[in-house]
Amino acid sequence: QQQRSPHNLHAAILRAFSPFPDKGRIFIGFCTHQTTGLGVHVASAFIPTVERESIDFVDATLAVWNSERLAMCGVAVRAVRDLEFLALGAQVASVREQRQRSTGIGGGAAAATAAVSGVDEQHVHAAAHLLHAFQF
Repeated sequence: QQQRSPHNLHAAILRAFSPFPDKGRIFIGFCTHQTTGLGVHVASAFIPTVERESIDFVDATLAVWNSERLAMCGVAVRAVRDLEFLALGAQVASVREQRQRSTGIGGGAAAATAAVSGVDEQHVHAAAHLLHAFQF
């Protein structure tokens, strides 16, 4: 049996109570129990319920307001995601170009493959982080 440290045990217990572990929360001035389903938090001028525990979707007028705010947040999150992936792609292209210039055309198949790929472990981790943050 694997021994767990108290910190790991507490983290496991807390994750068990979260509807979507490691997912972002919706803020209405403070954190609610509602999650975004993504690895990012969303804060906007949502109108909460009377109990101030969640976004109000019961009142018809407030439901329209809150739904539109959520839609705007979705567009903003999509734009941020696209910009982050474009920036990562530009970094990879820049590294690839620098490696091609430094190694030259000749230099063997292994050097040419490394120069052309331009993807190192840092870029792979950055891409994995983006996929984790912006994927349902």
